Amino acid sequence: MNETGKTRASGNAQKVPVNKQVLVVGGGLSGIEAALSLSALGYETTLVEQSDSPTGDTAGILALYGLAEEPAQLMERRMAEARENPRIHFLLQASIVYVKGSAGDFQVRIDHAGTVCDRDFGAIAVATGVEVDIELPDTDFPQKVVTCSELESRLANLRYRYRTGGRKPSGIPENVCFIVEDSGEDSAIHSTSAIRNAVAIKKRSRGNVFVCCQNVNVSGEGLERLYSEARSQGVVIFKFDDEKPQISSTDTGLSVTVRDRSAVAQSGQTALVEIECDLLVLPERIRPPSNTASLQSVLQVRLDPSNYLQENNVWLKPTASNRKGIFFVGECRASFNLGDILTEARSTALAVHNLIGRGEASLPAARAVVDASRCAVCLTCLRSCPHGAVEVVFDDMTRGKAARIIDIACDGCGVCVAECPARAIHMAAGRNAEEAVVDGQPAQAGV
Repeated sequence: MNETGKTRASGNAQKVPVNKQVLVVGGGLSGIEAALSLSALGYETTLVEQSDSPTGDTAGILALYGLAEEPAQLMERRMAEARENPRIHFLLQASIVYVKGSAGDFQVRIDHAGTVCDRDFGAIAVATGVEVDIELPDTDFPQKVVTCSELESRLANLRYRYRTGGRKPSGIPENVCFIVEDSGEDSAIHSTSAIRNAVAIKKRSRGNVFVCCQNVNVSGEGLERLYSEARSQGVVIFKFDDEKPQISSTDTGLSVTVRDRSAVAQSGQTALVEIECDLLVLPERIRPPSNTASLQSVLQVRLDPSNYLQENNVWLKPTASNRKGIFFVGECRASFNLGDILTEARSTALAVHNLIGRGEASLPAARAVVDASRCAVCLTCLRSCPHGAVEVVFDDMTRGKAARIIDIACDGCGVCVAECPARAIHMAAGRNAEEAVVDGQPAQAGV
């Protein structure tokens, strides 16, 4: 454990020693990319994954993201690099039991395949990924209904056979229909996947391809160009409102009936369109892992209304959490664009480097200070601090318990100052925090 209470002055900044070990929670592409980025900066990194594979349970979801190379090939290449990296240590079938301490000095208990061990880390990167499920409709032709990731796998196999010298693949059905409903955070990835795969099919088949969607999100890099390409390739796109497309069986296959919103807007008349399809493609529902709530409790971080680890507010840096030293990477914070995920993994490594890179961290310029003689130990500051920067300790001066601000964890937000009913906390800046004055009485910083 580091002696984080010992500080030294460096110019106008004060420094505290920190641990340079880093913990990555979760495998998959985002976790592996974070570990590789950290190791490239010289950090010893421990990757904890609850499954028995470092790739986690997200390999199938990779198919949804859209890559320049095949998802399986990318994962295989990055995984090989991680396994050969001496700075990356894997703990499989492992989970986090509890986390104590603060940035630069987290004490973490890990259950590794039934064996409990305690480790210290300077920073934690959470990359727990997502889970998927789907309810397929009951039809007379279940073989004609596939998920988006299953279709992506089929197309990848066809591309592989073609590149390795086989004939141009056939076997793509004559009429393919995608249905994409507005499902919240994951809608963008579903609409992108549908349009990208629709274009891929049109390039390999003369058949008809239809996309029925509620919303088409083209805000990501290259997505507007992809949408334009789909239209130019002859992909037919229908947009519907709250009335969902109806799926039924015919004598020979499936039929999808959709009310086209654009046609209604242009003609002012009801526009029901019936599509005969040989293959119906439906998106999986993407959701946070089932252990997210328990992990949130252990880490003392926030969840958003959809139970993802909360995406950052405007006051914090892109992947930082409300608790200094803990970072979110990729899907666990509802970030589904592959380019964003890879960027987040690399920027998190840089953020960790800025925090603990020299084995010491700078204390914030302005931070809270407690006057132990006034502290009533009501725990209001402990409950209200959004950064987990308050603890209760025995104070040598008052010979009793009092609140204490963990300097490195304090973000200088002032919430504890505003909420303290005894007015025992105030803000101090720079070196003045070492001997802050509260109502004319000296108070030791962090006591």
